[in-house]
Amino acid sequence: MNYFSASRAGVESCSELERRFSLNDGSMVFIPLLFYAFFCQSLAASALALDVCLLLSATALLLHFVTNRRFACRRFGLELAWAPFFVLFLFHSFIYGVANLTLLVVYTLLFLCMYVAAGERSWVTSCLRVLVAFAAFHAFCTIIFWLVPALYPPVKSAFFSSSYMARDYRSGFTAHYSTNSIYLSLGLVSWACGLVGSREKVRIKDLMLSLMLLLALFLTTKRGPLVASVAAVVISCLFVNRKKFTGTMLKTLTVAAIAVIAVGVLATFVPAVQATLERFIELSDDDTGNGRSYLYDCAWSLFYAKPLLGCGWGTYSKYVATTSLGAMYSNLGFSSMSAHNVYLQLLAETGVIGLAAFVLPALLSIFAAVHQSESHLEEGPYGDSFCLWACLGVQIFFLLYCFSGNPLYDPQCYIPYFISCVAVFAICGSDKMILNDWEGFHGYLQR
Repeated sequence: MNYFSASRAGVESCSELERRFSLNDGSMVFIPLLFYAFFCQSLAASALALDVCLLLSATALLLHFVTNRRFACRRFGLELAWAPFFVLFLFHSFIYGVANLTLLVVYTLLFLCMYVAAGERSWVTSCLRVLVAFAAFHAFCTIIFWLVPALYPPVKSAFFSSSYMARDYRSGFTAHYSTNSIYLSLGLVSWACGLVGSREKVRIKDLMLSLMLLLALFLTTKRGPLVASVAAVVISCLFVNRKKFTGTMLKTLTVAAIAVIAVGVLATFVPAVQATLERFIELSDDDTGNGRSYLYDCAWSLFYAKPLLGCGWGTYSKYVATTSLGAMYSNLGFSSMSAHNVYLQLLAETGVIGLAAFVLPALLSIFAAVHQSESHLEEGPYGDSFCLWACLGVQIFFLLYCFSGNPLYDPQCYIPYFISCVAVFAICGSDKMILNDWEGFHGYLQR
């Protein structure tokens, strides 16, 4: 069954030239958004920077994808499965929820890209290169600040002087160590899952990049992103090698055992690694889940009040602010608080219908792409198979992290996630044929 429908009449296959980094392949629609996502707390922290990124993206969308009209010659595909979620977001935000203009603009732009940009493949490679490069930059900063602590205070003073959470190497080149861990996780899962999917022997330099990202992620001491990242890579590895499942499982368990031993030994000599292990141990002794059980109780209270349609997008934070728990977080410097579980917050704000509108297309996008993965077996970095599994890794990580974080509401998470969805649609539809002339398109519609 073909989940990515498109007409069959003459599309150019991706050549080696198209696989090289280029700004003329439509990637400028997404690169400004990725720049904002990866530097929204530093280089792109101002409202002006966001406006410029959105303007560049929208302009590139118009100049590259809209003017060539290739998107108009496609049948609607799996991207339409996301339409109910975006309609529901608009309904909940602007009718009886809390309006969020930034989310409105970015969500709308990304949804348009799902249809307009999904007819071409060449932009995916450039965007993945940029994503990995941005993540590698954050990993480099984290490790350098860890090795040379004296370098951090000047950076903090220049970029994060007002953030009390920007304390040391753990936050890297961000205002919060959670944000840093997200960037490192996105880089790790896209690179590692891409290598797994490419079915090529891993080169030393490729392995070194993976280890650098993993080490930096470990240094942040964040548990949720670390667990979700490792799980995403393991899931991808097991599925790609499912025909040799027993052998792959044994190798996975062996690697896991070696990794546990290595981390244990490393923790003996490196206090930063020991701090991460201690945080896992603390969690096992904490019945409140690091205080999040109280946040979950608030979400359940809102859900029980209106289980079908919820209380409105953004109302969870307003509700928490009226409680003693909200007052405590306010005293700690938090302007608002999310549930730290996207699924619970969606239940609270949009009800069962809203949760289904998000979960169903998210899972469908993954399963449909996995179903198509056997037809994309090209080896090597940034080939079709690499890019497909890199994007799948990002999606798996995102959905797993939704259990303990707020990725659907944070631009550093939802922008790369929805871009990965568009990329999957583009890769899986890149071998389909496209009508280029208007007469052919008109005749096609009349069939």
